[in-house]
Amino acid sequence: MEAPSLNTIIVNVAAQVINLIVFFWLLKKFVAAPLISELEERKQLLQKLKGAQKEYDRIISEAKQKADSIISEANELKKKIIAEAEESAKARQQEIVDEAQRKAEDIIQQAKIEAEKIKTSLEAGWEEGVKKIAKLVVKKLLQEDVAIQDKYLHQLINEFKQTANE
Repeated sequence: MEAPSLNTIIVNVAAQVINLIVFFWLLKKFVAAPLISELEERKQLLQKLKGAQKEYDRIISEAKQKADSIISEANELKKKIIAEAEESAKARQQEIVDEAQRKAEDIIQQAKIEAEKIKTSLEAGWEEGVKKIAKLVVKKLLQEDVAIQDKYLHQLINEFKQTANE
C-alpha cells in the first residue's frame, strides 16, 4: 500500500473541514436556530407567567381590599339604617302616645261635660221630684189649706237645699 500523498491528505482534511463547516452551518440553520428561538419564547413565557402571577396577586389583593371596604361600608350603612329605624320607631311611638293622651283627655273632658249635664239634670229633677212628693205629703196632711201647703213646701225645699250644700 502506498502512503497517501500530501495532496491527498490536504484534500481529505479540507473536505473534512468543509463537511464540518457545512454540517455546523446546517445544524445552526435548521436545528439550533429554531431551538434557540423556542428557548427564547419559553424564557419570555416564563417571564410573562412570573409577571402574571405578580399581577394576579396584586389584583387579588386589591379585590380583597375592595371586598373589605364594601363590607365595612355595608356594616356602617346597616348601623345607620338601624339607628334611623330606631329613631323613626321612637318618634312614631311618641306620636302614638301623644295621640292616645289627646284622645284620653278628650274622653275625660267629654265625660266631665256629660257628668255635669247629668248632675244638672238630676239636681233639676231631684228638686222637682222632692217638690211633688212633698206636695203630696202636705196635701194629705193639710188636706185643704193651700196657702199653708205652699208656705210649708217652700220652707221644706230651703231646708233640703241647705242640707244638700253642706
